[in-house]
Amino acid sequence: MSLSGIGGGPGLFGDSLPVIESVLGFANQRHAVLANNVANVDTPGFRAKDLPEADFQKALRAAVESRRNGAEPLVLGTGGNLRRAADGGVELRPVESGSGVMRGDGNDVALDQEMSKLLKNAMTIQVFNRMLAGKFQSLGLAIRGRL
Repeated sequence: MSLSGIGGGPGLFGDSLPVIESVLGFANQRHAVLANNVANVDTPGFRAKDLPEADFQKALRAAVESRRNGAEPLVLGTGGNLRRAADGGVELRPVESGSGVMRGDGNDVALDQEMSKLLKNAMTIQVFNRMLAGKFQSLGLAIRGRL
C-alpha cells in the first residue's frame, strides 16, 4: 500500500497516528477477506472477494487533505464501498475480485494470487505496526526527558 503524499498536519505526530490507525484497520479487514478466500478455495460456487485498496487510499488522501485545511479529527468519507461503522471507524464492503479463472464447480479462487495478496497485506501490517511502535517509543523517550 502506497501512501505517497500523506503526512504532516496538526497534532503531536502530525497526521501520522490517525493515518497509521486507518491503514492498520483497513489492512486487518482486508486480511480477513483474503483469508476467507483461501479458506474457501475448494467450496463450489465461491467467488473470491477483496477490499478495494484504491478506494481506501483515495478516501484516506481526501481525509488527510481535509484535516490539513482545518478539519478535526481525521475522518474518512463514505460512499461507494466505504461506510461508517458503529464504532466510528470505516468498514469497506468486499467486492468480487475476479482474480482467477472460473472452474467447473463455479469457484474462481486462484490460490497463488490470494497467497500473494495475503503476503503483501501482511507486510503492510508489519511495516505500519513498526511505525506505530516507533512513534510510541519516541513519545516514551520524550516523556522521560531522554529525547
